This record gives sequence, structure tokens and C-alpha cells, in this order.
Amino acid sequence: MTDQPQKTLKIIRRVAPATIPPLESTQSVPEQPIQRSGKRVLTKDKLQEVKPEKGTDFYRAKKLPKPKPDSTADKPKPLGTKPLNQNTLKKPAKPKPPKKKNIKPPSDIRAKELDASLNAFPMWRERKPLALNFERQVFQHVGKHHLSASKRVVMKLLEWHTANRFYLQAVAEGGKRFNLDGSEADTIQEYEIAHALNKLAKRKK
Repeated sequence: MTDQPQKTLKIIRRVAPATIPPLESTQSVPEQPIQRSGKRVLTKDKLQEVKPEKGTDFYRAKKLPKPKPDSTADKPKPLGTKPLNQNTLKKPAKPKPPKKKNIKPPSDIRAKELDASLNAFPMWRERKPLALNFERQVFQHVGKHHLSASKRVVMKLLEWHTANRFYLQAVAEGGKRFNLDGSEADTIQEYEIAHALNKLAKRKK
């Protein structure tokens, strides 16, 4: 007889299925406010409206939203454009005032009209030295021809006439002065000649 190996029996213990306890019936329980001694009572609805105070842990933990990137900053700017300034965007450019026209005073216009009338006399036109108190002769001419010329206009015209370079050269040469009709008057003095030469020397500088 041949020996055969004996079979070994294994006993496996069955585990009883775990029993799940029945779930408790969930009933809507009304939320009750949290009561603390000596402190404010906050409910869930009011808690959202309360802002965190600076320096608390809740304030540090809360993250502020990041600012949105400027979409216009990434766009490439066309060539030849200058960067926009915020001040120029807020304040519109002021319109430039219109340029003032060179309006001549009425006295200058009337002085030129009187000068054109006196050019009919050769001594005036040739810039000969004028007689003393020559303005009296000019007033007689204004009244005779009914010209619109005041004393201011006459004195301004005589100032222009005597400041002319050709008139100063005629005075510097010396000789006689002349009336409006061309007749001779007083003789030019030496100090008047020196004064005319001094004015001519200043103009050459």
C-alpha cells in the first residue's frame, strides 16, 4: 500500500455582516443665535454684513481680489503716438485767443492825413528847418482847409517831422529857418546845431 498525503482542513470563520445603524430622521432644526456673555449676538444672516476689523485674524486671512489687468496696456501703440497724460484727458485744451490786429490809433491816422496836406509846400516836403513856433502856422492851415486835427495830432506830426534824419542833417548844416510859405525866418543857433549832430551820432551807433 502506498502512503497518500493526508488532506488538511481549513476552518474559515465567517464574519457576520456589519449592521449599519439606522439614520436618524433629519428634521429642520431652527438656527439659534450664539449667546456669549458680555458680547454681541450674531446670527448667520448678520454675520455676512459685518466687516472684519483691521488687525484681527479674520482680516489677515481674507484675501483681497486682485486688480484686473489693464487691457489697453498690452496693446501695441502705433508709431508716432505720444503717451496719453491723465491731466490732458481730464482737462480739455483751452482755445487759443484770437490774435489782436494792429489797429492804429485815430491820432496817427489824422496825423498822416495832415502830413499829406502839408506836402503841398516845398519847404515841408524838402525837410528844411522850421521856424520857431511853427505849430501856429500849421493851425492856421488846418482852420483854412477845415481839416480834422487836434493839438495832439499837430504836435505828434511835428515830432515825427523834426526827428527825421534828413531834417536833422539840414539843421546841422546851419543857416536860416523857414516859414510854411517858404520865406526865411530866424537863424539856427550853434547849440541847435550841436544838438542835431548829437542825435545823428547816436543813430549811427
